[in-house]
Amino acid sequence: MYLTLESIELFIDIMDFWLPDLKYYDNPFAKCMSGISNYWETVTRNIKYAYTDGSGEIIIRDLYKPNRIEKDTF
Repeated sequence: MYLTLESIELFIDIMDFWLPDLKYYDNPFAKCMSGISNYWETVTRNIKYAYTDGSGEIIIRDLYKPNRIEKDTF
């Protein structure tokens, strides 16, 4: 779900079901691991968009990393 808004708009009408990965819960860790500075804002925006304007059928895969379970769990 790390897509531009323009990219997700291309998929919104053809996707019946969404299965996004949620890899990082904080931007500093995302920057360290993947070089991405705005991961959390982008992914959560796209998940909300897919839910409200898309099919609304979403299962989010929460990817845990070693030694990060406490930090990456709500």
